[in-house]
Amino acid sequence: MKIINNYSIYLETFLFKRSWADAFTDLTDEEAGRLIKSIFNYTEGTEAPPADPKTRAIYRLISRQINNSAFNYLKKSGKLDYDTDES
Repeated sequence: MKIINNYSIYLETFLFKRSWADAFTDLTDEEAGRLIKSIFNYTEGTEAPPADPKTRAIYRLISRQINNSAFNYLKKSGKLDYDTDES
């Protein structure tokens, strides 16, 4: 069975949720920019969380939500191949 840690790389699009507004409001513009870049890189398959602890914590929350949403979409659409072997 193929183990996938980041399902978002299999999607063309992802959504930013309004519920994340409070997290962004508390960040400086520079921190928010680093966070957005890190999230985009995550959806491209690069795991590079921001260095500062506050922004990194928000990044982990958002990237997990994006990954969970991607997994659910792929599962419902039948695009997950549970029989795929990486060997």
